[in-house]
Amino acid sequence: MPFELKLSVCLFLISISILLLRGNRNWIFGYRSPRAIRTHKSYAYANTIYGSGMLLISSIYLAMLTWFPRLYIRVSETEHILIAISYFAILFLIIEIKLQKVFKE
Repeated sequence: MPFELKLSVCLFLISISILLLRGNRNWIFGYRSPRAIRTHKSYAYANTIYGSGMLLISSIYLAMLTWFPRLYIRVSETEHILIAISYFAILFLIIEIKLQKVFKE
C-alpha cells in the first residue's frame, strides 16, 4: 500500500474518532490550544470543527488519490507530508478565528 494512501486512511480514521469523542478532554487526539481548552463548550466546539475539517481534508485527499493516481506518482513522501501540514495550518487558523468569533474572548 502506498504511503499517501496510508496517510489519508489514518487521517480519516483519526477524524472519525475525534468526531465521536469530541467532548472528552482526556482523549489522545483532539485540538488543544489555550483558547480551545478554556471551557468544555469551547473544547467540544473546536473539536467538532477540527474533526469535520480533517474528515473533509482526508476524504478529498483520498478521492484525489483514487481518481487521479498519475498526478501523485511524481510527489515524494516528504511532499505529501508537507501538503498535509499546510492543510492543517489552514484548518487551525479557521478554528482559532471561529473560536474567537463565537466565544468573543
